[in-house]
Amino acid sequence: MNNRFNLPLTFEITKSNREKRFQRVIHMLAIGASLSCYLPLTIKAALVAITAINLWYTLRNDNKKPLTRLVYQQEKGWQLLENGNSRGFRLLRTSIVTHSAIILDLEFLEKGTALSLLSKKAGFNHYKQVLIPADALSPEHYRRLLVTIQTT
Repeated sequence: MNNRFNLPLTFEITKSNREKRFQRVIHMLAIGASLSCYLPLTIKAALVAITAINLWYTLRNDNKKPLTRLVYQQEKGWQLLENGNSRGFRLLRTSIVTHSAIILDLEFLEKGTALSLLSKKAGFNHYKQVLIPADALSPEHYRRLLVTIQTT
C-alpha cells in the first residue's frame, strides 16, 4: 500500500463544482416555476427576487464554507473535523455509497459512547448527514474513502 494511505487516514473535503452547478439549476428551476404560476405580477416579482437573492447569497458564502475533514484511525474510529472542532462518530447503516457521491449518516459519540441523555434532552443535534460528491476529493482519495467505508 502506498504511504499516503497509512493510518490515520485523512480525507479533506473540498468544494465541489458538481454541487455548485446543481444549486444553480435548482434555483433557476425555482425562478421558472415562480414565473409560470398563475399569480399577480408583484408576487411573481417578489418570488423571483427572493430566489435570486438566495442564489447570490449561497454562491457568495460557498467560499466561506467551513473546511471539513474525515479522519479514520483503527483504534479511535471515525472523527469529523469542522471549524477546528473534532467529534467522534459512527457510520449508520443508512449511509449511501455510490461511485458518483457518498451520503454519510453520522451518529456523534461522546467519549466513546452515544451522546448522553442530558444532551439529547437539551436539543443538541447528535445526527448529521454529510454529502461528498465524487469531485470533492481526488479520484484516489475518493476510491480509498469508498473502500474504507465499506470495510469499517
